[in-house]
Amino acid sequence: MARQMKDSGVEWIGEIPEDWKISKIKYVADFSPKCITASIAQEDFVGYAPMECIKQGYFIPMNLPYGALPKSLTPFTDNDIVIAKVTPCFENGNIAIMHSLPNNIGFGSSELFVLRSKDVSVKFLFYWLQNSAFVDRAISTMTGTGGLKRVSSSFIQNSPILLPDSDGQHRIADYLDAKCAEIDKVVEKTRETIEEYRKLKQSIITETVTKGLNPDAEMKDSGIPWIGKIPVEWSIERLQRHLREINHSNNPVQTKQILSLTNKLGVIPYETKGNIGNKSKEDYSDYKLAYPDTIVVNSMNVIIGSVGISNYFGCVSPVYYVFAPETGNNVRFLNYIFQTTGFQKELRCYANGILEIRLRVSSDKILKRDVAIPSVEEQKLIVSFLDAKCAELDSIIEKKERLIEELGSYKKSLIYECVTGKKEVQT
Repeated sequence: MARQMKDSGVEWIGEIPEDWKISKIKYVADFSPKCITASIAQEDFVGYAPMECIKQGYFIPMNLPYGALPKSLTPFTDNDIVIAKVTPCFENGNIAIMHSLPNNIGFGSSELFVLRSKDVSVKFLFYWLQNSAFVDRAISTMTGTGGLKRVSSSFIQNSPILLPDSDGQHRIADYLDAKCAEIDKVVEKTRETIEEYRKLKQSIITETVTKGLNPDAEMKDSGIPWIGKIPVEWSIERLQRHLREINHSNNPVQTKQILSLTNKLGVIPYETKGNIGNKSKEDYSDYKLAYPDTIVVNSMNVIIGSVGISNYFGCVSPVYYVFAPETGNNVRFLNYIFQTTGFQKELRCYANGILEIRLRVSSDKILKRDVAIPSVEEQKLIVSFLDAKCAELDSIIEKKERLIEELGSYKKSLIYECVTGKKEVQT
């Protein structure tokens, strides 16, 4: 016998089971609850959860002495729910139930909301905050500009929440725990496989760019540790003999087309509406010009292979370097050099900075590195081989990434259907 349904009175929720109630989050959970810290000594360990440690449904635990924590952090205790308030972390689903905190207390980013369940199952509330209808509604109410958009505390507190009886809440939470764990297991395994294919791709590039295509070639020592032995016909030369940085000093901007470097697509046009950062569309005087068949390098991510060939004429961010090949050189071969494991490790030795994701290598240091150079004819053969092989591996990776997206969509749909009563969860 089908369940009797009724109109929830909320357009984005629709019909709900007849015996379910509807309330507001502020009535079933304390928002930004008090956390008593008076008894915590400076040397006592507490939990620490910066934003990068809050993931999709879980957190990566870190423990630090209380006195070593940065100031102005958001406190929470065991069984509190933390959820990101700022873009893109909110859209990415950065939410977790905090647990196993030293001294029953922890601290995280000021860009986190904290909710403490009082009249609702903490797990049910946790899943409610992840249902796609609620998330989409929250995103539509964000205020702010650019990367500083936030969900308001008022929206969270006054947002509706559906409430089956206590048994129903626990039954739904237990069901979603089991189903989401199954999905997450497949996703994790798929991610591991993707990483294996990426490592395989990089190893093939490294082997081919330093050893060539002939496994029977006579070899000699290159004198460069990361390169090792190379074919006897090859030479070791500084990269600056084959690439030159395009001089952009006082170079007037000749194009309105903005280019961006992406991991998947390389250098592509960047569609912009209004301003980029605090720049008007007319003010790109410090941007750099890129031309077709030039190599664009992200100075802060070059150590992880953030490099691509431009097929366009346009301007790029000042954090990028633009290198043009010297006459007679194969730009695609030179680009593959940047993708090798050894070259990236070599550049790391010359990087400056504090944070791992902001290590910068100067263009001068890049161009002064020694690399293995075959003849132009062999460069073409290597590029042809690598283009085909990388395309094959990229296709496999793309299919697995689509699977992860599909599983993510299924998980969101499942959570939505269960917490809104569209799907009945039996005992």
